[in-house]
Amino acid sequence: MADSPRIHDPLFGLKAWHGRVEYLFKPIHSFIACGTQSDPEFSPLGPEVAIVNAGIPVGESYDYRRRQYWMAAFTAASAYALNRNDWDLLVFLDTDALVGAVDFKSLLNDFTGRQEEILSPAWAETIGGPILIIKRSGVVRFMHKRIQSNCVLGGSSPDMMFSEDEMKEIYSGKWWNPWPNHSSMRQDYSVNPSDPNPMGFLHCPFIRQPHPDVVDEYLKTQWSQVIPL
Repeated sequence: MADSPRIHDPLFGLKAWHGRVEYLFKPIHSFIACGTQSDPEFSPLGPEVAIVNAGIPVGESYDYRRRQYWMAAFTAASAYALNRNDWDLLVFLDTDALVGAVDFKSLLNDFTGRQEEILSPAWAETIGGPILIIKRSGVVRFMHKRIQSNCVLGGSSPDMMFSEDEMKEIYSGKWWNPWPNHSSMRQDYSVNPSDPNPMGFLHCPFIRQPHPDVVDEYLKTQWSQVIPL
């Protein structure tokens, strides 16, 4: 965490992320999950925001075929949450995501009255973020219905499936996507910096890794319409 280049980013740094989370959800408890090992000493948020570590050795980059660090973080976060009995919904929000014109009061009221256990946008017909909202029963389901490990550390084990495909299998029949008209909310500018139509995501309820050309207009026209809890 100490060497994270965006730890103090005014829009996507940890303080900005925490401000969004507090404003949107007013959670009883906020925490950060890490797939490897982050020293809480370097967190700009102080001890009131816990750091939950999965502990995978640092040194190798993310690779969906062998090393899915975000799933390791997700596993650690789920175990941490299940050791508390004071919550009904667990919310995951990516640090590098913008939030748009979403009525969270109505959205979560609708979700709690449905039989599904996880709420998420889609990505390539799978569960894809950048936000996940999960009922307690859904967190239990994740912990006990896993299909594969988070990482293959050495050896000759076969390649892993996409983590999003695993999530779709785990939550088969239990996934609610309130935004079926959006095939993805992952612009992923860092992966595709030459996007020929960067403004194509402007009216998405969320954008993960937005193109720089979109940010100002999105904040002005979309974030300004959000309805927090």
